[in-house]
Amino acid sequence: MLSAYLVSLLIAASVVPNLSGLNAKDKGLVIALESERRNFDRFGDLTADEEFIIQNRYGEKVTRKARVSLLEVPGDGDRGLVVFDDPADIRGTATLVHTHKRVPDDMWMFFPSARRVRRISADNKGGTFMGTDFKNEDVAHLEPEKYTYKWIRDENCGGQRCFVIERYPIEPSSIYSKQVVWIDQAKFRSQKWAFYDKNGNYVKSLYFIGYREYLPDHWRMDELKMVNELTAGSTRVLFKNWKFKTGLKKSDFTINSLRIPR
Repeated sequence: MLSAYLVSLLIAASVVPNLSGLNAKDKGLVIALESERRNFDRFGDLTADEEFIIQNRYGEKVTRKARVSLLEVPGDGDRGLVVFDDPADIRGTATLVHTHKRVPDDMWMFFPSARRVRRISADNKGGTFMGTDFKNEDVAHLEPEKYTYKWIRDENCGGQRCFVIERYPIEPSSIYSKQVVWIDQAKFRSQKWAFYDKNGNYVKSLYFIGYREYLPDHWRMDELKMVNELTAGSTRVLFKNWKFKTGLKKSDFTINSLRIPR
């Protein structure tokens, strides 16, 4: 199999990667790296407002509002911060994530009522994120180096042609055995992810809705929708006010920064 480094060199040499002649594993890797290059390389930093709409199988809804910040760290993974503003009982609760390309991610949560920061261990990746249908593992940006890949097929999805690839977590602590990913062939944007637990059961689906181009060849969605196939619940995440290159720096994403009122 080609190394990720050699594949990245091949991608950098052309605007559109040449997928012909590649075996299924190499083709899946090239597609994943090209998706990463187009959408998560060279964006610098970004901020956005989020609204979580959590719905159970009976149609009952709970809403949470938050702000997200993300900083690109060359040579390593991104740094992310989510701060909740509403409802009042969780105001100021914050999650800080330092993703890494080849070692386990670091994750902390700040609880303002106790003025306490708690580290989220690798053993708690399956914990529920703030009462949503997302798990702690889902919150971190999924660096492509943390998976092996296989191209499965090409098929129509959402009115366009998509690659369908499988990715398999390298880290033993992952709560998933694999994810099936649909990526459109026109812009290499994720359209759907299907998650399978350690026993191979299909447990949930994530849909990417309403893409807009904010930087040249850098797209962000208006909405994420996670559907829990086991409970029939769902969580919608609505995004507004995407802003790029705002001047964020590493000092905005430290453990101490979690305690700073916002």
